[in-house]
Amino acid sequence: ILRGVEVLQSAKPIVNDQAYLKAMGDVVADAEIEPAFKASLLNLPAEDYLANKMAVEDPINLHLARKALRRALGETYRDAFQSIYDSQRINAPYVPDAAGMGKRLLKRVALSYLAALERPDTTALVKAQFDAADNMTDRQGALMVLCSLTAPEREEAVGLRQSRGLWGRSIRF
Repeated sequence: ILRGVEVLQSAKPIVNDQAYLKAMGDVVADAEIEPAFKASLLNLPAEDYLANKMAVEDPINLHLARKALRRALGETYRDAFQSIYDSQRINAPYVPDAAGMGKRLLKRVALSYLAALERPDTTALVKAQFDAADNMTDRQGALMVLCSLTAPEREEAVGLRQSRGLWGRSIRF
């Protein structure tokens, strides 16, 4: 990501590190990794963490470089992220246990990579999770992903949050 910032500062197009993409692909494909740990491995470093590693902070190019890498990963492993998202959906009453939390976390990470494609179908998937969530983790996760997009669904979700509260009436605490 930091190399991507340097490339953007020199007004050149970003070329993603193929070794990094492959390493992330190995994590995506490994079905033996526990869901919460896999989610942690797949999460990109936060912008504030990366900014602290820079001699001179450049928040705009840092955001663009991180977004480009997220999109490249989403494009490269779209089918795998869709499969992860589908496999981590829990069709049972909400239970606040470690296994369920790990699945919900991995599901959100997969959803964020799908959403990075900024396609109508992936944005609709995020909005559908926001609308159908029966727990705070899924609803907040979908809202966080929606807020990273520039789509009408984001404005609708934020408007709902402001008018009735983030969790609505159907969420179990």
